[in-house]
Amino acid sequence: MKRREVSLSAVISLGCCSVVGHACAQVGVGQLNGVWQARVDYVDEPNVVVRLAQASDRWLLTGPDGTEVAASPLEDGTFLAAFGDLGSVRFEPPQPGKPAVLFWIQPPSQMLSQAHATPLRCAQLADGSWMGGAETLDDGTELFLVIDEIAGEQRVEFVEHSLNFGRFWQVSGLAVQGSRGVVFEGMEPTGEGRLESGDTMVLSSEALEPLSFTRIEAAAAVGYLPGEPGASATNPPVLNDGWVTARPEDVGLDSAVVDGMLRSLADPARRSISSTRVHSVQIARHGKLAVDAYFFARDADEPHDTRSAGKSVGSLLLGAALGNDGVADLEKPMSSLLPGRVARDASQVTLRDMVSMRSGLWADDGDPDCPAEENNVQNSGLQDWYAPVLQAPARHEPGSHFAYSSMSINIAGAVISETTNRWMPALMEDVLFSPMQIQTYHINLMPSQDAYLGGGIRLRPRDFLKIGQLVLDQGRWRDVQVVPPEWMAATTAPLTEVRPGLSYASGWWERTYEVDVRRRKTIQARGNGGQVVIACPELRLVACFIASNYGDGRAAAQIADKLAPEYVLRAALQGE
Repeated sequence: MKRREVSLSAVISLGCCSVVGHACAQVGVGQLNGVWQARVDYVDEPNVVVRLAQASDRWLLTGPDGTEVAASPLEDGTFLAAFGDLGSVRFEPPQPGKPAVLFWIQPPSQMLSQAHATPLRCAQLADGSWMGGAETLDDGTELFLVIDEIAGEQRVEFVEHSLNFGRFWQVSGLAVQGSRGVVFEGMEPTGEGRLESGDTMVLSSEALEPLSFTRIEAAAAVGYLPGEPGASATNPPVLNDGWVTARPEDVGLDSAVVDGMLRSLADPARRSISSTRVHSVQIARHGKLAVDAYFFARDADEPHDTRSAGKSVGSLLLGAALGNDGVADLEKPMSSLLPGRVARDASQVTLRDMVSMRSGLWADDGDPDCPAEENNVQNSGLQDWYAPVLQAPARHEPGSHFAYSSMSINIAGAVISETTNRWMPALMEDVLFSPMQIQTYHINLMPSQDAYLGGGIRLRPRDFLKIGQLVLDQGRWRDVQVVPPEWMAATTAPLTEVRPGLSYASGWWERTYEVDVRRRKTIQARGNGGQVVIACPELRLVACFIASNYGDGRAAAQIADKLAPEYVLRAALQGE
C-alpha cells in the first residue's frame, strides 16, 4: 500500500521579512544552519469513546460527539452508525454478558489516504449497554528542516516524523539574493517562505499550508536523531501481549553482537543519504522475546504502517478463514470461487496463482500503464478494487510468469468475503488477532469499506513480530492453532526465484543468506521502507525491523541484506 506522500521538495525558497522594529536585512547563509521543527495537527481529539445499547429491535450508538444514532443493518450482518465527518461505528451484534468489539471507521483525511478500522473494546455495563474506546490514528505530522554543511557542501534535509516518512535532498548550494532572502540552488522553486526572526521561519508550498518552523537544539529534536534505546532493549518488559521475555544470553544470542547492532542504529553520525532510519527492532529465540529496542522516539504502544508486509497478514487471514479446506481451495479457479464476477481470461486462474502473483493477467505494480497497478486503482475512484484484476486481460499462461501485484493478492479478500459472508475486520479480530493476543491495530479499508489485503495494516512492533513466530510454530501462537500447519507449509514454500537468494511464495518471501560459509534459509514478510519480519526455522529465531526509508530501496535493503545476516543471524550463531 502506497500512502499519499506529502512532498516537501516544493518548499525551496526563503524570502526575507524584517524582524519587528528593524529594517529588512540580507540573510547570510550561515544564519540558517541548524534544526528547525514544526508541528501540524488536523484532529483535535484522537481518542474515541462510544456507547452501544439495544432498545427493542434497534441498536443505538452514542458517538464521541455525544449524539445518539440508530444503527442501520447491512447485508453481511453488521450494523453501521454514522457520525457525520467524525467517522462511523460498524459492528456485529454482541452477545449479552460478554465484552464487545466494535470498530471505529476513521475516514480519509489530510494525512490518511484511506479509511481505517480501529477496534473499540467495550465492556458491558450494569444497565446492559456496552461502553469502550480507542485511540485513533494520528492525523497530523511533525516536520524537521535541517540545514547544515558537511564536507564543504550545504545540505538540506526534510524529515516527516509522525507519518514515518523521511527523505534527504542534496542541493548544489545556498545563495543569498537580496531581499528575496535565500534560494536553494539546484531545485526548481515552487514555494516560498520568510525568515521572521532569528529562530522562526515560515514556509509555504503547494502541498502544505504555511508552516511555522522554530529553530531548536539538535539534542531536543526528539524524532530527528535516533536516541539511545535504553536498558530495557535487552531486558524486555513483560506486557499484556503474550510474549515471554528473556535476556539475549539466556536464549543463545551473543550479547556483544546485539549490543553492536544497537550502538550502530543509535549512532547519530550515521545520518546520511544512505542511512537506515530504523524505528524499532525485536528479536525472539526459542519463543522468548530477548531484544525490544526503539529509536526516534518510538515506543511499544505505537502501531506502525507495515506496508507490503501486510500481504503476509493477508495470507494468514486467508488460511485462518478457509480452515482445513484452505490448501485444497488454493487450486480452485476463480470462476468457482467468485462465480459471476470473473472475466473469461481470469476464469481459470487459481487462488494460488493470485496470491503467488503468477496469475498471468495484466496486473503489475511495475507497469505504470497497467490499470490494475496499485496506485492506478487507488486513484481511480472505483468502489470495487477487485474488478481491475478479475477483468484484466491475459498476458501469460496462469502460473507461468511472476509480476509483483498488490491487487492480485488482494483478491484473497474477495474469496474470504464470498466464503464466509462476513465483514473482514470483524473476521480478522475473531480468527486471527484475538487468538494472537493482538489488541491494538488499524486496518486500512477500500472504498467498499472492507479490508485491503494488499498491504498497509498498522501493527505494534511486538505484535508484528508474532507473524514470524507463527511461521516457526507452524501456525500456532502459544497454545492456540491459529492457522492450519498445512496452510503454513503450502504458502511459505517458494515458487518463483526473483533473484539469486530471493524467492516469492504465496504472500511470503524466502531469503537465503550465506553466514559463516553456510546457507541459512529464512522466511520473510517485507514492506516498503524497511518493514521486515525474518523467521529462521533452523535457528528457532524470529526478528522484525520497522523503519521509515519509504521510497528509498537502497537504504531499506540494508535491513534485510545487511543487518539481518551480520547481526541477527550472527548473534544466534555465535551465541550457541
